[in-house]
Amino acid sequence: HFHAGLGSIRDTVSGFQSESRAAIAGGFTTVRAHLIIGEEGKDGYSSIIDKIINEIRKVSLVDFSLNPMIGTVQQVDDMERLIKRGINSFKIYYSAYKGEEGRKLGMIIDENISQVVYRAMEIASKYKQVRLIFHAEDGDLVNFFTEKVQNTKTKRNISPLRLFSLARPSIAEAIKINELGVLANFFGTKIHIAHISSKMAFDSAREWKNKGADISVETEPHYILLDNGMWRSIGVYGKVNPPLRSRSDRKFILQMVTRRMIDCIATDTNPFTKEQKENGTSKFGDIWKAGPGFDNIQLVLPLLITKLVKTNIVALPDLVWAMSERPSELFSMVNKGKISNGKDADIVLLNIKKSTKVTDEILERVPGIDWQIFKNSILSGFPEVVIRQGHIIYENNKVEITEKGGFVPSPVVAEMHPS
Repeated sequence: HFHAGLGSIRDTVSGFQSESRAAIAGGFTTVRAHLIIGEEGKDGYSSIIDKIINEIRKVSLVDFSLNPMIGTVQQVDDMERLIKRGINSFKIYYSAYKGEEGRKLGMIIDENISQVVYRAMEIASKYKQVRLIFHAEDGDLVNFFTEKVQNTKTKRNISPLRLFSLARPSIAEAIKINELGVLANFFGTKIHIAHISSKMAFDSAREWKNKGADISVETEPHYILLDNGMWRSIGVYGKVNPPLRSRSDRKFILQMVTRRMIDCIATDTNPFTKEQKENGTSKFGDIWKAGPGFDNIQLVLPLLITKLVKTNIVALPDLVWAMSERPSELFSMVNKGKISNGKDADIVLLNIKKSTKVTDEILERVPGIDWQIFKNSILSGFPEVVIRQGHIIYENNKVEITEKGGFVPSPVVAEMHPS
């Protein structure tokens, strides 16, 4: 779950150029990037997908797969051509970003998005290795609660991060996940719920998994390490969709990680500059104007090692499972995820006992460096050596590249369900 750029092919390729360097420095050898290219992709991707892959190959320092966004009838009609090209996952925002909010980010979503989703479910159900990724927030509920929160007279007594969480409440996640669970169970489709942020959302996904639906779930470091009571320290930089939740939600999500009941920890990297993040406001300015998301990929591994592994909250094998082994299994990346015969020799060497201060000098120049909320923190577990496919690509705090990363296609096998 990784955004290299939003809105155009050019932004996506440019994002790969900088974010892939940060990914290597953060210990990532492979990323799965959402493909959100606005008007350039609204009529489908099959005619331009080879061009996109080749352009990314020229600049990416990591191996990569793509999750094209599905929001229009033309895009869903294009799915099977992309599946035959080795693309086995697609990102669907459903009703979360309908209208102008989504268009500003390059997300074009048809008014009849429900019909698009039903068709995508039907197509994906025919293929064993295809899994649909959903941003599960009900847009109508979000609009209802946002209007209510913005008009309330008592909002001055509530911190902006808590207000924002009330405007996009957990019930908006849970109701949408429940709907997706019904559909996945009916069609027999494999689905993946991105960025679970709350107990209510998790419980909804778990209920349908217990009923037999093939549902996997992920969370992000910010839902484990941050909560909506931290306004005074992080301000609008803590804005993300779905929002940061309560401290009790944060503790619950972490507990599920320790039990391997959450399948993946993803970064949800979003390369906003400080100007884009603040969007005309300031660190402690208008939460409604600020951009959502974190530009965090270089610090995710050391953050989780420092905050969770070194404190004996999460065992290192469980962290490896959630960040490498399980994601590779879910998305059929057959040569990734483990160290064993026949796999790509992707290895990260790190020293958990060594601590480093987070400064501009050690950070790669990504758009979010100027508003990095963990700057000046003392963290452990920074990668010392990163090996991709048997070649050292990072050592002595330097990216050492002899050849660029490559596209990782999925071996797709049709699994036709009887009609």
